[in-house]
Amino acid sequence: MWDLKKNGLAENTIESTGKRLRILAKRVDLDNPEKVKEYIANLPKSTSYKKLLCISYDKYVKFNGLFWEKPKYHAKSELPYVATEETVDKIIGCASKRCVPLFTVIKKTGIRPIELHRLAERDYNSERGTLRIPETKFGNPRELELDDKTQAMFNNYIARYGFKFPNSTKLRRAWTYARNKAFQVYRDPVIKQVRLYDLRHFKATMTYHKTKDILHVKKVLGHKRIETTLIYTHLINFESDEWTSAVAATVEECCKMIDGGFEYVCDFEGKKIFRKRK
Repeated sequence: MWDLKKNGLAENTIESTGKRLRILAKRVDLDNPEKVKEYIANLPKSTSYKKLLCISYDKYVKFNGLFWEKPKYHAKSELPYVATEETVDKIIGCASKRCVPLFTVIKKTGIRPIELHRLAERDYNSERGTLRIPETKFGNPRELELDDKTQAMFNNYIARYGFKFPNSTKLRRAWTYARNKAFQVYRDPVIKQVRLYDLRHFKATMTYHKTKDILHVKKVLGHKRIETTLIYTHLINFESDEWTSAVAATVEECCKMIDGGFEYVCDFEGKKIFRKRK
């Protein structure tokens, strides 16, 4: 699109810019900045959405030699939504066979959809079961480990499709399809609230809850600023009915509990009590 690619903008940015401009073009004359400004101002949408429209239209204005005073919309800060693992798994279970391993990798590692799309063969160490996430404009590079089950799913995907992963738009569409299908099956309105990007929030929240180490969470997510990661410290407020309990009597059983994501609670009658969020 125009000179956006020449100026180094990412494919995902170019695609989203074009999408927003097409939305505007259907409803208002793009060559009339004042009309565009008026249309955006009267939209019954959030300030975040209006801000994105203005950013996209500003590119059109500059490319075509037009002039406008870009409106200043300030996006409101909101806490990310975190679904329960049960809800997330219901949606993943309704995805296509090709997408199940991809959504599982995102859930287990917290990588962004765009980072999954950009994975290359050199980024995967099959012997160690790790993914190397290169630096992007979004954050820092990092190496993440896959558990045995997720790695097996990932290996099966690679054997069939190679290192060809859908882009962010296609992944979001596939997620929406799976989410709608899950809603039809379970009739749970909460399912409709879960976005693909919420899998990243799920991973971040679960990691902080398990480790209580905000710097570790920052490293896992690849954040550049600790302030961005600190938001997840406000999301740990799980109710008792969201927990699964387990009892271990031996060292071996305790190790299995910890490997399975359970956390130690207390001792009772010579046995150890563990719990894990559902």
